[in-house]
Amino acid sequence: KTDQALALFESVLESNPNDLALYQNLIPLYAIFKNPVHVIRTSDRALYFFPGNSAIMLRAANALYALKEYSESIPFYEAYLAKNDSVFDVLKCYGLSLYFDQENVKSREILEKCFDFEQEDPILNFYLGLVCRKLSDIPKSNEYLSLAISGTKKGMTEMYHCLGQNFGLQREFEKSVKILKEAYECNPEKAEYLVEIGATYEEFKPDKKFALEYYNKYLTEVGDSAPNSKFALDRIEKIKRLQQAMKATK
Repeated sequence: KTDQALALFESVLESNPNDLALYQNLIPLYAIFKNPVHVIRTSDRALYFFPGNSAIMLRAANALYALKEYSESIPFYEAYLAKNDSVFDVLKCYGLSLYFDQENVKSREILEKCFDFEQEDPILNFYLGLVCRKLSDIPKSNEYLSLAISGTKKGMTEMYHCLGQNFGLQREFEKSVKILKEAYECNPEKAEYLVEIGATYEEFKPDKKFALEYYNKYLTEVGDSAPNSKFALDRIEKIKRLQQAMKATK
């Protein structure tokens, strides 16, 4: 009965604005209702009566992080960390908030501090891989993504996908194809990976039958209305024209 609980807490707060427990209960309730505006208002009001209260700052930061309000969570995390020791989970959420807020340099700095605490957290290593790629540090990105994959029983499909893309950026196409295939095997519902495999084969294999195989497989699985169906059809047509032209010259 969260709606009733919310109304009761707000009613009691009107006559007891100095009750810290009320604010601590209201913040997660507003998060349940997916109401970031009231999470912030309640937190700010609590901090007016209890300046610098670490429990309120952390509760607000975590509630906003859970709501994916990353920009709003950052000041609360920073205020909390300014007065408290760097705990792994808090530092990790802060670093991820910075990542989602496109503060890539700062995000890498914070997430690498987390890495000093814990080297085997696959989610941490995955996002370190992503932020390093955004900062054009592909070798380091590959290291972190490989760690992320090895840290799970079977790497998450997006971990393989990102690593495969990295190898493509480095023009290591055979490695790229191998990893992209693993991404698809990890999650066959991600049919768009088939287009990337086909395009990678087309990039480095003189024999275009491999590219045709994956473009056709993609169209068979998803049909003509899929996001990359026009691209796949255009590539198939172009490869066939090229093959016909080569036969005609023989």
